[in-house]
Amino acid sequence: MLLRLQVKQDGFFPADLLFLASTNADGVCYVETANLDGETNLKIRKALEKTWDYMTPEKASEFKGEVQCEQPNNSLYTFTGNLIIDKQALPLNPNQLLLRGCCLRNTEHIIGAVIFTGQETKVMMNSMNVPSKRSTLERKLDKLIIILFGVLFSMCLIGAIGSGVFIDNKYYFLGLRGHLSPDMNPKHRFVVAILSMFTLITLYSPIIPISLYVSVEMVKFIQSTQYINNDLHMYHVETNTPALARTSNLNEELGQVEYIFSDKTGTLTRNLMEFFKCSIGGEVYGTGLTEIEIGGAQRNGMKVDEVRKSSNIVREKGFNFDDARLMQGAWRNEPNPDMCKEFFRCLAICHTVLPEGEESPEKIRYQAASPDEAALVTATKRFGFFFYRSVILYST
Repeated sequence: MLLRLQVKQDGFFPADLLFLASTNADGVCYVETANLDGETNLKIRKALEKTWDYMTPEKASEFKGEVQCEQPNNSLYTFTGNLIIDKQALPLNPNQLLLRGCCLRNTEHIIGAVIFTGQETKVMMNSMNVPSKRSTLERKLDKLIIILFGVLFSMCLIGAIGSGVFIDNKYYFLGLRGHLSPDMNPKHRFVVAILSMFTLITLYSPIIPISLYVSVEMVKFIQSTQYINNDLHMYHVETNTPALARTSNLNEELGQVEYIFSDKTGTLTRNLMEFFKCSIGGEVYGTGLTEIEIGGAQRNGMKVDEVRKSSNIVREKGFNFDDARLMQGAWRNEPNPDMCKEFFRCLAICHTVLPEGEESPEKIRYQAASPDEAALVTATKRFGFFFYRSVILYST
């Protein structure tokens, strides 16, 4: 028997789910997998058309089916199986699998059937022991302390054995006469050795440099608060955000970093897309210089003065375009207005963007699986081609 769940927008999937139905008309939903792979771009998942009707809780309770699939494994991007419903076997693939830890976006709610739970989910089977993040200095310092503890124990052990062996009444200078304490009684040599062991540990303990740990931590703390947090080179002007050192465990390792390896560019960049320039019929539109162009010129020793944008242009996330030939409907006066019209129309309809909010240019929000598409649709809105609703068309 399959357990059915309803997950609402911005909710996290508690288990690996088989995607059955969505509030979207085409049976799709958008999933954010940042908790699994760090990707902030939305992923599209689509349910089988046979299960689209199980949208309401009443219909979902009537769902009866059998899932034949692979055994639990740690592969996040593969899934094979069959859904047997109404004596019909429907093939399953990763597009119908919603992984535990992912977040539902741009969809009011979805209905899913539990496939794997607990330790059998893919994200849990990928979990591993967290590696130690202690610095080289700390590891060397620990080895030094262990060696000193060994030396201390050896000295105390030798001293204790010597106390038990050599204590005797014949050594008159020890004053072993009259009433004797347990640590000076020659008749109980083992007790003398044990008590001498504790006495010697107390006397020799200053050879362990406990204050060294305190000194090292103070140096790290001062370096973090005074040097890293106040470093102007790490200050972000746009958001007025200074550097913030949340830990000082690896400060001494920073000076040894020579190369940084990344699996892709998005790991080290902001993953931000802006509509900056365009080419229509061989004519390039858009003024100004991109950050890449400015950076390349500066590396070549050239001084670049960025072109100032006109102040009357409305700024919006993903839109950084300024050209009087196209803005404010001026594209109608271009030599090729029909070509400009078709260009903007294609950008406004050829995408997978979902609009949210009120159907007005000022209040509508676009949600897309890729920031590229969101930037293009936002740009066409500024050019007068407002996309506000998606319609699903079926061919017969």
